[in-house]
Amino acid sequence: MRTLVLVALSALWAMAWEAFWEKSPIANGTSRIVVVQATSQERPDELYVDNRVFAFVPHPTKPNRYYAWLSIPYDCALESYAVGLLIEAVGQKRYAPLGTLEVVRGNYPKEELRVSSDKVHLTPEDIRRVEREFAQADKLYVTVTPQSHLDKPIVYPMQIAITSGYGNERVFNGLRKSYHSGVDFRAKTPQPISAIADGRVALIGDRFYGGKSVIIDHGMGVYSGYFHMSRIAVHEGEWVKQGSNLGKSGATGRITGPHLHMMFKIAGVSVDPIQAIEVFNRFVKEE
Repeated sequence: MRTLVLVALSALWAMAWEAFWEKSPIANGTSRIVVVQATSQERPDELYVDNRVFAFVPHPTKPNRYYAWLSIPYDCALESYAVGLLIEAVGQKRYAPLGTLEVVRGNYPKEELRVSSDKVHLTPEDIRRVEREFAQADKLYVTVTPQSHLDKPIVYPMQIAITSGYGNERVFNGLRKSYHSGVDFRAKTPQPISAIADGRVALIGDRFYGGKSVIIDHGMGVYSGYFHMSRIAVHEGEWVKQGSNLGKSGATGRITGPHLHMMFKIAGVSVDPIQAIEVFNRFVKEE
């Protein structure tokens, strides 16, 4: 009888938690949130999408709810990936499959751009500089601060038109060089730039491609970046609140004209900032 009761309780606990997530196909370069309603016995620890791992974070307002914010790389294979959870219960962990997630190509156009030839054909010195800057950034973006600072809707860095969207294939002087890893806000004259959410200034600098740059760590692997600035008004390590002045837009770095380039990273992957903001804001506003 005791054995039957334990088996019955184990089966009940195994079904007690519940996951909420959109199972429709997802475009490359975008993000999605998976929510889990936990119990006093079980809570989610990690989300797996194929071999990529995303940590669960307590919901900012609802007890016993956790969320994981997954990111899909722009250049990943367009196929279906297994999705599952690592569930922790009474000091033990077990894997629970959720299903599969199909990745499809987003509707990204091509952009033809003309820039100075020295920004396309780099000198050996420029190449070494770019490699150093990329290595520094890559190391930063995989650093996970073990606390999320996102507890309210995210705002835009400036209330102005967007001139170039995320994901556009970038062809510089006839040569395909990259895709557009963020969004561009029109700013023909220097305009104030605001922090989109609370966080700590993780990096400032004057970079070959990004010019004068500010990167903010929002915790749990989420970063926002602001590039081509004319002036920086914050210091590395400084805590900033949502709406804090970061500086002014400009035309520094590799650029065809003055604007603000904004980047958004989740778990080391650049995703569409506008789509990510919409996803998070819809999540925090849900009842």
